[in-house]
Amino acid sequence: GTYWVEVTDGNNCITLSDTVVVNEITADIVASAGSDLTVCGDPIPTVTLMGVVTGTESGIWMNGQGNFFPDNQTLENVDYTPTQNEVNNGYVDLTLNSTNNLGCPGDSDVIRINLPLFNTEIDSVITNVSCANNADGSIDLEVVGGNAIDFYTWSTNETTQDISNLTAGSYQVQLVDENNCSQNFSFQITEPEPLTFTSVQTSSYPSGDNISCNGLSDGSISIEVEGGTAPYDYQWSNGMSTADISNVTAGSYTLTVTDDNGCVLDTTIVLTEPSELIQDITAPTYASGD
Repeated sequence: GTYWVEVTDGNNCITLSDTVVVNEITADIVASAGSDLTVCGDPIPTVTLMGVVTGTESGIWMNGQGNFFPDNQTLENVDYTPTQNEVNNGYVDLTLNSTNNLGCPGDSDVIRINLPLFNTEIDSVITNVSCANNADGSIDLEVVGGNAIDFYTWSTNETTQDISNLTAGSYQVQLVDENNCSQNFSFQITEPEPLTFTSVQTSSYPSGDNISCNGLSDGSISIEVEGGTAPYDYQWSNGMSTADISNVTAGSYTLTVTDDNGCVLDTTIVLTEPSELIQDITAPTYASGD
């Protein structure tokens, strides 16, 4: 209530007067710092605190080494930015103490802000492109430790854990875990060099043909291949299965080369022969008719 006091001297003169207001706290003083929070520690976050003090409606945040904004006496909607040391520790405990307790027992409450970092471990299985210019590469990811992953975002705009039907090139993915911590990973898909013929040689004779005489079988073809993935399988249209063939007649020969990944290259080679040698004998005719 409100009390008024007046002091008079021996002559009944008023020498002093004052009004005193006596406040009574009608409710218990209770401080509530809010529920514990978990916020990713990288990059260093800013956390909004929602403190409440009933009974006095005033308090102060304590024990944090970081920065309070606008100040540590603002209870609600105050931003706290932890220090790097607090992030390294993995958490920070902040205490909200009531103030202006008017001689009554005060109260305090602690909120823990957990500051985890990205700690997910992944294994990757890379399948490179089988043949030059194909699109059959893939990247398969497996979480083998740490926190669960909630989101995958690939540079291809896909959001699945694994991606496939890839051409050769570089691929990036951002992983976001259950604490909203993220980390980027990069993978490289390669492809073999194109499968090509580097040398195709055929037998050659003075006539300019590939067979020495009409009807003979002394022709030959020699092939060299590079690129793709060795070893190579050779299949000729005449049934031979070596890179080089010999003792063949004139005609058309098709070669199909298949590398170890199933990439295919083919070519057709024609061997020529000289025309058939024809003997033309004409007997002379005399006046006698002989």
